[in-house]
Amino acid sequence: MTIVGGGYTGVAAAVELARAGRLVAILEANALGSGASSRNGGMIGSGHRVALDGLAQRYGENVEAPVTLGLMRRLVPVPSYMAATEELSPETLDSLFPGARTHVWKGNVGMTSVDLPHLGRHQGLHYALGYSGSVVMAPYLGFKIALQLLGDARGETAFDRIEFKALPLYSGNPWFLRCMEWRMRIADRREGSV
Repeated sequence: MTIVGGGYTGVAAAVELARAGRLVAILEANALGSGASSRNGGMIGSGHRVALDGLAQRYGENVEAPVTLGLMRRLVPVPSYMAATEELSPETLDSLFPGARTHVWKGNVGMTSVDLPHLGRHQGLHYALGYSGSVVMAPYLGFKIALQLLGDARGETAFDRIEFKALPLYSGNPWFLRCMEWRMRIADRREGSV
Protein backbone atom coordinates (compact mmCIF):
# COMPACT_ATOMS: atom_id res chain seq x y z
CA MET A 1 0.00 0.00 0.00
CA THR A 2 1.17 3.51 -0.73
CA ILE A 3 0.66 6.44 1.64
CA VAL A 4 1.01 9.94 0.20
CA GLY A 5 2.28 12.29 2.91
CA GLY A 6 4.64 11.56 5.77
CA GLY A 7 2.99 13.66 8.47
CA TYR A 8 1.18 12.39 11.56
CA THR A 9 -1.75 11.00 9.57
CA GLY A 10 0.36 9.21 6.97
CA VAL A 11 2.82 7.75 9.46
CA ALA A 12 0.03 6.60 11.83
CA ALA A 13 -1.76 4.93 8.90
CA ALA A 14 1.47 3.28 7.73
CA VAL A 15 2.25 1.93 11.22
CA GLU A 16 -1.23 0.40 11.59
CA LEU A 17 -1.12 -1.13 8.10
CA ALA A 18 2.37 -2.57 8.77
CA ARG A 19 1.14 -4.05 12.07
CA ALA A 20 -1.60 -5.78 10.05
CA GLY A 21 1.06 -7.35 7.82
CA ARG A 22 0.78 -5.04 4.82
CA LEU A 23 3.80 -3.83 2.88
CA VAL A 24 3.68 -0.02 3.06
CA ALA A 25 5.55 2.76 1.26
CA ILE A 26 5.28 6.41 2.33
CA LEU A 27 5.73 9.04 -0.38
CA GLU A 28 6.96 12.33 1.11
CA ALA A 29 8.70 15.21 -0.67
CA ASN A 30 10.90 16.00 2.35
CA ALA A 31 11.78 14.38 5.68
CA LEU A 32 8.94 12.66 7.55
CA GLY A 33 7.02 15.21 9.62
CA SER A 34 8.65 18.19 7.92
CA GLY A 35 5.37 19.73 6.75
CA ALA A 36 2.41 20.98 8.73
CA SER A 37 2.69 18.15 11.28
CA SER A 38 5.76 19.76 12.82
CA ARG A 39 4.31 23.27 12.70
CA ASN A 40 1.17 23.01 14.80
CA GLY A 41 0.16 26.02 16.86
CA GLY A 42 -1.37 23.85 19.59
CA MET A 43 -4.96 24.52 18.64
CA ILE A 44 -7.68 21.97 18.09
CA GLY A 45 -9.63 23.93 15.47
CA SER A 46 -12.86 25.90 15.48
CA GLY A 47 -15.22 23.08 14.50
CA HIS A 48 -14.12 20.88 17.39
CA ARG A 49 -15.87 23.14 19.87
CA VAL A 50 -19.13 21.42 18.93
CA ALA A 51 -20.25 18.82 21.48
CA LEU A 52 -20.73 15.27 20.18
CA ASP A 53 -24.51 15.48 20.56
CA GLY A 54 -24.34 18.81 18.70
CA LEU A 55 -22.58 17.05 15.80
CA ALA A 56 -25.39 14.49 15.64
CA GLN A 57 -28.02 17.24 15.67
CA ARG A 58 -26.15 19.24 13.04
CA TYR A 59 -25.35 16.39 10.63
CA GLY A 60 -27.60 13.49 11.61
CA GLU A 61 -26.76 10.03 12.85
CA ASN A 62 -26.33 8.29 9.48
CA VAL A 63 -25.29 10.94 6.99
CA GLU A 64 -23.64 9.57 3.87
CA ALA A 65 -20.61 11.39 2.43
CA PRO A 66 -20.64 11.01 -1.35
CA VAL A 67 -17.61 12.62 -2.95
CA THR A 68 -18.28 13.11 -6.64
CA LEU A 69 -16.14 16.07 -7.67
CA GLY A 70 -12.48 17.01 -7.15
CA LEU A 71 -11.32 17.54 -3.59
CA MET A 72 -9.88 20.95 -4.43
CA ARG A 73 -13.38 22.46 -4.48
CA ARG A 74 -13.82 21.35 -0.87
CA LEU A 75 -10.64 22.70 0.73
CA VAL A 76 -9.71 26.35 1.08
CA PRO A 77 -6.02 27.25 1.61
CA VAL A 78 -6.17 29.80 4.43
CA PRO A 79 -2.98 31.66 5.40
CA SER A 80 -1.86 30.95 8.95
CA TYR A 81 0.80 32.62 11.05
CA MET A 82 1.72 31.61 14.59
CA ALA A 83 2.19 34.38 17.14
CA ALA A 84 2.47 34.49 20.93
CA THR A 85 -0.62 35.64 22.80
CA GLU A 86 1.13 36.91 25.90
CA GLU A 87 4.44 38.51 26.71
CA LEU A 88 7.24 36.19 27.83
CA SER A 89 9.67 37.10 30.59
CA PRO A 90 13.30 37.69 29.49
CA GLU A 91 14.34 34.54 31.39
CA THR A 92 11.73 32.37 29.67
CA LEU A 93 12.53 33.89 26.30
CA ASP A 94 16.26 33.25 26.81
CA SER A 95 15.63 29.62 27.84
CA LEU A 96 13.42 29.01 24.80
CA PHE A 97 15.56 30.92 22.28
CA PRO A 98 19.21 31.03 23.40
CA GLY A 99 21.09 33.86 21.73
CA ALA A 100 17.81 35.64 20.89
CA ARG A 101 17.10 33.32 17.95
CA THR A 102 13.46 32.97 17.05
CA HIS A 103 11.50 30.64 14.84
CA VAL A 104 8.17 31.56 13.29
CA TRP A 105 5.80 29.46 11.26
CA LYS A 106 3.57 30.52 8.46
CA GLY A 107 1.88 28.72 5.65
CA ASN A 108 -1.56 27.61 4.52
CA VAL A 109 -3.97 25.38 6.37
CA GLY A 110 -6.74 23.42 4.64
CA MET A 111 -10.12 24.67 5.85
CA THR A 112 -13.41 22.97 5.04
CA SER A 113 -16.85 24.56 4.85
CA VAL A 114 -17.77 23.11 8.27
CA ASP A 115 -14.36 23.55 9.99
CA LEU A 116 -14.08 19.79 10.57
CA PRO A 117 -11.74 17.17 9.10
CA HIS A 118 -13.07 14.66 6.59
CA LEU A 119 -12.33 11.01 5.92
CA GLY A 120 -13.54 9.36 2.76
CA ARG A 121 -12.86 7.91 -0.64
CA HIS A 122 -12.51 9.70 -3.97
CA GLN A 123 -11.86 7.90 -7.24
CA GLY A 124 -10.57 4.83 -5.40
CA LEU A 125 -8.28 6.78 -3.06
CA HIS A 126 -8.87 7.01 0.68
CA TYR A 127 -8.19 10.40 2.25
CA ALA A 128 -8.08 12.20 5.60
CA LEU A 129 -7.85 15.97 5.23
CA GLY A 130 -9.17 19.38 6.16
CA TYR A 131 -7.70 19.67 9.66
CA SER A 132 -8.13 23.46 9.65
CA GLY A 133 -4.70 24.07 11.17
CA SER A 134 -4.83 21.41 13.87
CA VAL A 135 -2.69 18.30 13.98
CA VAL A 136 -4.18 17.01 17.23
CA MET A 137 -6.54 14.63 15.39
CA ALA A 138 -4.01 13.55 12.74
CA PRO A 139 -2.63 10.35 14.36
CA TYR A 140 -6.13 9.22 15.35
CA LEU A 141 -7.49 9.80 11.85
CA GLY A 142 -4.46 8.07 10.30
CA PHE A 143 -5.19 5.04 12.49
CA LYS A 144 -8.88 5.14 11.48
CA ILE A 145 -8.20 5.47 7.76
CA ALA A 146 -5.83 2.48 7.99
CA LEU A 147 -8.58 0.42 9.64
CA GLN A 148 -10.93 1.45 6.83
CA LEU A 149 -8.36 0.30 4.25
CA LEU A 150 -8.17 -3.03 6.07
CA GLY A 151 -11.96 -3.37 5.97
CA ASP A 152 -12.17 -3.22 9.78
CA ALA A 153 -15.47 -1.77 11.06
CA ARG A 154 -13.57 -0.04 13.91
CA GLY A 155 -12.34 2.43 11.28
CA GLU A 156 -15.71 4.20 11.16
CA THR A 157 -15.78 7.70 12.63
CA ALA A 158 -18.29 10.53 12.86
CA PHE A 159 -16.05 12.48 10.47
CA ASP A 160 -16.69 10.13 7.53
CA ARG A 161 -20.46 10.64 7.82
CA ILE A 162 -20.34 14.44 7.47
CA GLU A 163 -21.20 15.61 3.98
CA PHE A 164 -18.10 17.02 2.30
CA LYS A 165 -19.65 19.77 0.22
CA ALA A 166 -17.98 21.57 -2.64
CA LEU A 167 -18.08 25.33 -2.21
CA PRO A 168 -20.24 27.14 -4.76
CA LEU A 169 -18.37 29.23 -7.35
CA TYR A 170 -15.03 27.87 -6.08
CA SER A 171 -12.56 26.07 -8.31
CA GLY A 172 -9.43 26.16 -6.14
CA ASN A 173 -8.68 29.91 -6.23
CA PRO A 174 -9.83 31.35 -2.86
CA TRP A 175 -11.17 34.70 -4.08
CA PHE A 176 -13.50 34.91 -1.06
CA LEU A 177 -10.96 34.78 1.79
CA ARG A 178 -11.76 38.34 2.92
CA CYS A 179 -15.42 37.37 3.39
CA MET A 180 -14.38 34.29 5.39
CA GLU A 181 -12.11 36.44 7.55
CA TRP A 182 -15.04 38.70 8.44
CA ARG A 183 -17.26 35.68 9.12
CA MET A 184 -14.69 34.34 11.59
CA ARG A 185 -14.32 37.73 13.28
CA ILE A 186 -18.09 37.94 13.77
CA ALA A 187 -18.20 34.36 15.12
CA ASP A 188 -15.34 35.14 17.53
CA ARG A 189 -17.15 38.22 18.82
CA ARG A 190 -20.38 36.26 19.30
CA GLU A 191 -18.50 33.63 21.29
CA GLY A 192 -16.68 36.28 23.30
CA SER A 193 -13.27 35.18 22.00
CA VAL A 194 -12.17 38.79 21.31
